[in-house]
Order: sequence, then structure tokens, then C-alpha cells
Amino acid sequence: MTMEDILNKARDVAAGAERKTTELVGKTKIKMEISSIQKQLAAVFEGIGRLEFDAASSGEDITALKAEAFETVRELQKELEKQYDRWYDMNGAVRCGACDAVNEGDAAFCKKCGKTL
Repeated sequence: MTMEDILNKARDVAAGAERKTTELVGKTKIKMEISSIQKQLAAVFEGIGRLEFDAASSGEDITALKAEAFETVRELQKELEKQYDRWYDMNGAVRCGACDAVNEGDAAFCKKCGKTL
């Protein structure tokens, strides 16, 4: 093996390590974003419960506040779904066209409903 072959091999190994590191960083960022959104959702749901309790105690009409909180939940759920889709894409998973279940990328049939993927 020549010195040039050794250098080329070292470059290939370094490039592969860089790709894997970049991929790992991307996956970690998505996991952190998913965790953050889940915490936000939990806080909003807790807030809705407090609103309901306080309204029941005071007789106050909280219809507008609940509508705002519900819209926040819907927005967070949409963002969470986007992040999960990014996660699935990075990991080679596919969604079933019939039931929307997430399956391994090499699956021939849906693990939930059995339809061909």
C-alpha cells in the first residue's frame, strides 16, 4: 500500500466520521425539540385543568381562555407531528397509507393493519 493509498483511506474514514457526527447531531436536535414540545403541551394541559378548577370555584366564564388554550394545543400537536416525521425520515421509517402507523423502512406490510406498504 502506497502512502497515497493510506492518505486516501484516512480521508475516507474522516469523511465517514464527519457524516455520522452530523447525523447524530441532527437526531439529537430533533429529540430535544420533541422533548421541549411535549413539555409545553403538558404545561398547557395543566393550565387548562387549573382554569377549569378556578372557574368552577369562582363561577367565572373562561370560554375565551379555553379556546385560546385549545388552539395552542393544536399548534403544538402539529409541530410535534412535524418533528416526529423528521425523526422517522432520518431513521428510514415509513407511514402506512391506510392507517398512518409508523413502520420500519424495510417492512413490506404495516405492523398495525397488515396493508402492503
